[in-house]
Amino acid sequence: MAAQHTIAFVNDELKAPLAETIAFAQENGVSALEMRSIEGRNFLALSPDEQKDAARQIADAGIKVVGLASPLLKWAAPGRSAGRLGDQFGFEIGSRSLGEIARLTAEAAHRLGTRNVRIFSFLTYEGFKLAELGPALDELLAVAEREDLVLHVENEPVCNIRDETDLMALMQALGHPRLKALLDIGNIYATGTTPDAERMAALMPFVDHMHF
Repeated sequence: MAAQHTIAFVNDELKAPLAETIAFAQENGVSALEMRSIEGRNFLALSPDEQKDAARQIADAGIKVVGLASPLLKWAAPGRSAGRLGDQFGFEIGSRSLGEIARLTAEAAHRLGTRNVRIFSFLTYEGFKLAELGPALDELLAVAEREDLVLHVENEPVCNIRDETDLMALMQALGHPRLKALLDIGNIYATGTTPDAERMAALMPFVDHMHF
């Protein structure tokens, strides 16, 4: 039997208020969204009541939220500086700890009715080693276990995991059932390279969510 795929889009790619985004999805037969920000405000920056209201509007329209595109680990690693920040989509870490932001993320995902949370791999820095992601990922995976979430690491040009090769190295190193690879094909092109079909095919057992 052929695999079944759900087509969705990241809500703020439309650059429109939520009501218009929902209408666009309905008019074009799209029944799923990935949530990131609303009118310049990151979903995590919304109040609980604002999050609940957004979730209600989406659900009332018969649309499913397939993932929360969180900003987790799209910041400098402890003790490191980053030259490129990339687009933060209305999020500021401030003085909050990773644990606090992870808790807020879990609460937001539950309000949206999704188990899938997009994360990153710290902003890129010279001399990065895969093992240096370990402590942060261990903390996030503990939250994922407790909250019944699945974490999807996206390859991102301004972060340490940048392409399909980096994603495969991470998946092979950790092998955790709650950690998946979020393959973003456009982001590979953004690094100035062309995605390799064989490497992407080899990565597929670790992928259940893609951006293209």
